[in-house]
Amino acid sequence: MNILLAEDDLITRKRICRILEELGYHVEAYEDGAEAWEVIEKKAGSKEKQPELMILDWMMPKMNGPDLCRKVRKLSAEPYRYLILLTSKTDTHDLVEGMESGADDYITKPFDIEELRVRLRAAERIITLNKDLLEARKKLEIQATHDSLTKLNNRAKILMSLDREITRSAREASPLGVLMIDIDHFKDINDTFGHLSGDDALVKVASILEQQLRPYDSIGRYGGEEFLAVLPGCSQEVLHQLAERLRNAVEKDLVATRTGSIPITVSIGATVMEPTTKLVGEDTIIANADAALYKAKENGRNRTEFQPEA
Repeated sequence: MNILLAEDDLITRKRICRILEELGYHVEAYEDGAEAWEVIEKKAGSKEKQPELMILDWMMPKMNGPDLCRKVRKLSAEPYRYLILLTSKTDTHDLVEGMESGADDYITKPFDIEELRVRLRAAERIITLNKDLLEARKKLEIQATHDSLTKLNNRAKILMSLDREITRSAREASPLGVLMIDIDHFKDINDTFGHLSGDDALVKVASILEQQLRPYDSIGRYGGEEFLAVLPGCSQEVLHQLAERLRNAVEKDLVATRTGSIPITVSIGATVMEPTTKLVGEDTIIANADAALYKAKENGRNRTEFQPEA
């Protein structure tokens, strides 16, 4: 665990560093609160690993410990930073002030090494618990927004993305492309090779489609063997190129399943919300994409068809 130490007294700073390093911690030591804050703020704005635990002297030039605590607490709440104030103050009023500034704990000078060790262990338990809670929350968020089989966005999440991009398209006067993608003859795949192989096919096709899209596009499993792709900034010409890229990527290789490799194709219905038209709802756009998909099925499958706005 990384510990950030801010202590203006050189002798005390060196002693604490030595103790912490002997206990197995990696220490970043700074001689005043302002210097420490500069580093904390810089790391908070980057992907650089941030100290999870900070020991801050109360009385320091340029910026004292409580003021530094307040600044740290105004940063993003994640990751959580456990703050310990180091102080010679013993008055109850002062200790209350320190805790209200955002500190989690305090150690009174001169401190006992065993007391420091115990308080650090308590801090580690809190930090570990917080990490576990964050990880559990992330897993729940993924379960709530992603399809359990294909790992793509689920229906609710992709419709949220569509709604958001409709609003953005209208605000920025830019076109919005939408694709409804359906695996051809999927019932036959299930009937011939079994539902587990059908699941394999769904997972593989989902992966192929996702890999072919641009970083800012969205795709989700709309239902059954259907996928919905939302593509911002796409004119009809660009959307057609992207749709054909998806279709060709699926068609060109056999899809491996647990019962063998099988050929798979997709039919694609495409529609564009033009920036010059009035704002339309997601139901209208999906209906247009559905109508285009129906045309693709009627015209022989394994093709892209367009449906203009109604």
